[in-house]
Amino acid sequence: MGGQRQKILPGDTLEIHVELLSERAEKAIATCKCAVYTAGDLAAETGGTITMR
Repeated sequence: MGGQRQKILPGDTLEIHVELLSERAEKAIATCKCAVYTAGDLAAETGGTITMR
């Protein structure tokens, strides 16, 4: 992850993209990569692990 980021300002419309990287269904755990865009420009990105119960 990396690259140029765009500042998010009040009133901006955000477009959020989430990609499922891996899933462990037996433990209800998933790893994801997320990117947030405003006006078509990358504003933020992160990765994370979530649980589904």
